[in-house]
Amino acid sequence: MPGDVPGAEAATIPRASCDYEAQDARFLLGGSRSFDRQYAQLYFSRLMALQPVVAGAVAAAWPGTRVAKILGVGEDSEVAVVGTLFKDMALKPTILDEYAKAPGLKAALGGAADFCSDGDTLVLEDEGARMALRSETPALTTHAVVTGTVVAVRGRAEPGGDFVVTDVLWPGLPPQPARAVPEADVYVALVSGLQLASSQADMMRVQLLVDFLTGNLGAPPQQHLAAKVAQLVIAGGSLGQLEVMAAANPYSRQTTTDMEPVRDMDLIMTELAAALPVDVMPGPDDPANVSLPQQPLHACLFPGAAPYGSFRRAPNPHALRLGGTLLLGTAGQNIDDMAKYTRGVPRLDLLASPAFETRLLEGPAGEAVRLVAVPSFIKTGTLRRRPPLPAAAPATMASQQDDGARVAELKAGLADARARLAACKTAHDFYKLTETANAIAKQAAEACRRRAAAKAAAEAPAPAVGDAGGAPGAAAAAPGAPRGVLGQMPDADDGVTCMLLRLPKGWGVPRLQAFIERFGAKPASVSKAAGDSHALVAFSNAEGRALFYEEFKRAELSGTSSGSAGQFLVKFPGSRGAGAGAPPAGGDAGGGAKRGGAGAGAAAESARPAKQARGAGAGAGAGAGGDIRAVVCPWWDVPYGEQLGRKMAAVEKTLRGLAEKAAHTYGRDEKPGWLTAALRRAGKEALPLPCIFRSPQLNGYRNKAEFSIGLDSTEQPTVGFLLGTFVDGVTQVALPDGCRHMSPASLALAAAMNDFLRSDACELPAWDKRCNKGFWRLLTVREGRDASFLPLPAPLPAEGAAPAPPAALPPCALAEVPLDGWTVKNPNVVSAGDAEPGVELGEVTEAEPPAPPPSAVLVMVQHHSGVSNAAPQSAALEPFPGEAAAHADGEPLGCFTDALCEVKFRVSPNAFFQVNNGATCLLYAAVGRMAGVGPQTLLLDVCCGTGTIGITLAKQVAAVVGVDNVERAIDDARRNAALNGVTNATYVCGNAEAVMQDVLNEHAPRHSHVVAVVDPPRAGLHRSVLRALLGCAALKRLVFVACNPDSLVLNAGLLCGKYTRDWPAGRGGERGRRGGRGGRGGRGGGGAEFLPPMAPYEPFRPSSVMAFDLFPHTKHVEIVMLLERD
Repeated sequence: MPGDVPGAEAATIPRASCDYEAQDARFLLGGSRSFDRQYAQLYFSRLMALQPVVAGAVAAAWPGTRVAKILGVGEDSEVAVVGTLFKDMALKPTILDEYAKAPGLKAALGGAADFCSDGDTLVLEDEGARMALRSETPALTTHAVVTGTVVAVRGRAEPGGDFVVTDVLWPGLPPQPARAVPEADVYVALVSGLQLASSQADMMRVQLLVDFLTGNLGAPPQQHLAAKVAQLVIAGGSLGQLEVMAAANPYSRQTTTDMEPVRDMDLIMTELAAALPVDVMPGPDDPANVSLPQQPLHACLFPGAAPYGSFRRAPNPHALRLGGTLLLGTAGQNIDDMAKYTRGVPRLDLLASPAFETRLLEGPAGEAVRLVAVPSFIKTGTLRRRPPLPAAAPATMASQQDDGARVAELKAGLADARARLAACKTAHDFYKLTETANAIAKQAAEACRRRAAAKAAAEAPAPAVGDAGGAPGAAAAAPGAPRGVLGQMPDADDGVTCMLLRLPKGWGVPRLQAFIERFGAKPASVSKAAGDSHALVAFSNAEGRALFYEEFKRAELSGTSSGSAGQFLVKFPGSRGAGAGAPPAGGDAGGGAKRGGAGAGAAAESARPAKQARGAGAGAGAGAGGDIRAVVCPWWDVPYGEQLGRKMAAVEKTLRGLAEKAAHTYGRDEKPGWLTAALRRAGKEALPLPCIFRSPQLNGYRNKAEFSIGLDSTEQPTVGFLLGTFVDGVTQVALPDGCRHMSPASLALAAAMNDFLRSDACELPAWDKRCNKGFWRLLTVREGRDASFLPLPAPLPAEGAAPAPPAALPPCALAEVPLDGWTVKNPNVVSAGDAEPGVELGEVTEAEPPAPPPSAVLVMVQHHSGVSNAAPQSAALEPFPGEAAAHADGEPLGCFTDALCEVKFRVSPNAFFQVNNGATCLLYAAVGRMAGVGPQTLLLDVCCGTGTIGITLAKQVAAVVGVDNVERAIDDARRNAALNGVTNATYVCGNAEAVMQDVLNEHAPRHSHVVAVVDPPRAGLHRSVLRALLGCAALKRLVFVACNPDSLVLNAGLLCGKYTRDWPAGRGGERGRRGGRGGRGGRGGGGAEFLPPMAPYEPFRPSSVMAFDLFPHTKHVEIVMLLERD
């Protein structure tokens, strides 16, 4: 491990080691586990094992006293009896209490910390009988013992049958073999209760603990002490109870588990295992079995640490022999239970102390056992040792004077912070106050570092004349240099030194060294201070540094450098900025390798300007990370006709998959006519796809935009889109300029926000996903539009003539929208003639009039401190300062009105609504015509959401019944129905799989024509919904709207497949177990759900299919299929 003397070369301190032998065989259960043994059998086995030992101790301690069995105890003489104690406790909880519910029992227990009461009695039992005890010696009190203890008691029986105890004898310590005394001090570190998943977890304390144990914290005396730690045992509580979070989808009742603490635990264990041997035990709240012995934590929790040979997953209890010394311990569950059944017993006697305690027990034959009680680290945040550290030498008078002035300055800053805290009223003020407190804490820590470094330098022996350390020109660290950096980088390139920038602050030296070694180069020294994002690396020679840099740059450019992903920069001595220094051993000039091109490290890390002007150009924000348009709208430069051709090919592939899935359910001679015809087609599609409906608007069609706020490749605050995923390590944000699918209004608002963040008026930083710090993190723009504005495609101009501007469709009802104007024929399907509506694929034009600009009506703010940018539904929306708290009509904050032709919809700020109004009008108009609705039709709107489909078709049908499991969506649907004067719509809140059968039984008999429209999320429909639809004999037509081709194949394949009596449980297919709405796919995987046998039914058959382009410039396409049956 490196030394900590500024300006000196790194000194390697060898870590102490000793022989290790795990003795956990008795606690590892293997593949089987038996639950047929009761406590009585365990107590009997323990008594048989200890009875001879206790009887021998009786003979030595009570000579002449007769040892008798309970059945042989008389009333005439004093005897000794060996047996097992049983404590009869009135308040002891039992499983029978849940059934008997004895009156007053729980009231008597109340909130007491234990189950003891004044009426508790002791009973002694051996292999033949039991007898009640009445103790007359303070060595045996009722509240000081627990059931199961083997003891010897001396006394005499009373006429009433009780045994009066006058003395007691315990088994004592077991015999011990001779132990070899180590020549030098060797320590084992015991830690418990990191509780990384707890809301009270303090990652700074944990990182300080890691840095100390790995030798990256403190002056040389502390580093030498850390080097003596030969083994670390984490006795449970590493993770704790994982937090369950609500799903981000507002129409989902699913919950997810926050796995960030698991990743943090693996990072910490990896860093520790790279420096010293580590044993990790499970605890009561860790993800392991509950009953003892707990088996080791699963290896999948430690993908980074598990490959290390120094990392061991141990059971609980855990036994190991270290250097001839046997260590046996638990994570504390049994000790905590003992505390509930005793009273007045010192916590050290139970080994579960809220503070660190230790005691040495010695036996008559020289046996020695040290008891160690380890408190929870999350509560104490300290690492103690016995004996205590010697007192440090006093500092010099000058240091004391300097520190005194600095302390006075820091005290004044803290007093000012307290005063501001009392006046703190807004989140803005609180954030600024937090930043001020952090700055004061960092200054105090820096002062302590400088003082420790100065003291260590003063105590170090002066170098002899001629030594390298005293050579002229030797660089010394500046007083303010970060702790752990081996001096400053040389002004001129020495050929072996470089600095890594933008590192994760949680990385320690071992992990960073392992990262460097992945590129084939082994560094001579690595120095990084705790919490810093930079590190100084020195190689043995210039070839080593050149090898590291070239391999690092190659991996970055090819996208295979997992862990850096285009963020780390390499700086060489003599450079004025990050990555702009001397080339490594003949390499190209320029450091920081970034994906997508060179010059990514052009930002000066040492003197970056506070604000910069906003970049211009279509790709200005993408920097070296590439064109942002290739990430969010990858088909932006593909001609629109070619886009439609690709999407029609994708739909045809889906139709082939549907035919294949349905064919598997039929025998050779059982296939229905539609399936036989499908298999005879050249492409084997279930249906021919005649056309695709183009989007009326190609540019700026989205009515919703979510812009990420973060740092770009030059570390400037930016409003735009992420260049990649956080899983791949990409956190850079690029400007959205040139993204064709974004509306001009949203781009203008993003540009205005971007200018504000880079101006001097912005006092709060942008969110940095690398360290999860910052204030501004997401900008959401939602626009209410008038969808009656549908631009008609312009006709192809005559040769040599100027193109005619497209005309806008005059306002009309949704049922009257002419679909022919947006129909594009499929070139793979032979048409019946030129009279068929639509244009050829080669005649598709892209001309369109500009969309009318919407007006912003409200600005809101939402506070969220989670890891993901998407705030949960529980996060409250607040009006921005100066905005009204609610609309004048009493609507909730942030609701706005959107339109699909003549139909108006009330939309909540976080509610789902189709993002392309014009294409949605075409989609819903086609759904109504495909469904064949009429005045006698009952329309079932399954997964209705806010009621869009049902309300748009309500005036054409007799009744609409909508089903969804999200109460907020059902409330919006009812409001939207009232807003449009719809009185024939009924909405039912509940899981579709649970209520569909009742809905059909109630409403279907009253109508001669039943039609269902289902618009599920990407996960598809639950199998129970499919069963209910198939089982309704009155349902003859079903329109399936699919945004995911895979779910269409799975669901429609079952609807059109052969009748089967025994349906498996779960969803419509093996995929989709993460469904969104319960109505739209259920609330879970449904893996073990019991479904009764199906009554005979008639399968559906696919009759027609259409494709709609709701998302131009992307690969996504909407599919509408009509299923019918006789």
